[in-house]
Amino acid sequence: MSCRSLAILVAAVGAVALSGCRDEPAPLPTASSASTAPAPNGLRLVKATVDAYRGLSRYHDRGRLVRTGEVPFELSFETHYQRPDRLRLVWARGEERGAVWAEGEEAHVVVVGRSVPGREPNEGPQTLSVALTAALVPSSGTVGQVVPLLRGGAHPLLIAKPEVVGREKVGDVSCHVVEVLELDGTKSRFWLSEADHLLRQVVDDDGKGIETTTLEVDTEEEPPSPLRPDFAAAPATSASAAPR
Repeated sequence: MSCRSLAILVAAVGAVALSGCRDEPAPLPTASSASTAPAPNGLRLVKATVDAYRGLSRYHDRGRLVRTGEVPFELSFETHYQRPDRLRLVWARGEERGAVWAEGEEAHVVVVGRSVPGREPNEGPQTLSVALTAALVPSSGTVGQVVPLLRGGAHPLLIAKPEVVGREKVGDVSCHVVEVLELDGTKSRFWLSEADHLLRQVVDDDGKGIETTTLEVDTEEEPPSPLRPDFAAAPATSASAAPR
């Protein structure tokens, strides 16, 4: 998810319920159709995805984000979630490490070794919503990919009428490919598993670069205990106090 599109995440809660080095960026890949049968309804696919995430008692993924274009970079991340209120998301980009973890509405966010100046997370416990907002830019949007679906929040899939543009595999997982045009003009494609309806890949094109996020998913692994990652000196550590 491009950083430009992160601010619109708060604009779309409930849309599904109501419906039922400088490189020129390459165009979004064309999704191929594996069948001549009529494409499934996009809104129904999205609703199945929303229902699938809301029905999970546990969720775990390992993912990778690769950006090409004006500011290329790579980032890895891992998400753990256990209903109703245990969450941990950690990410790594070069020497930088970051995490959001929460139990109930008491949450923490930390960034260690951050190489890009910017507003740092507040020290001390805070609400989960505040922590997730603080982590959006440092995590390059990875906290906005799956966590809102697990928690019933806003997501780009819910912003506009989704269009099914084909079927493709992500690894060995057969997926429907759904495209949406976000409010800031970013074109996004989502690969939704045909078997379990969960997200396996996202491609965002904001006109300056293309971001591809790929996820390996399982729904059995429990969050680690403690939730706080090893690189965070204490739950209240902020990026401003972290070594650079």
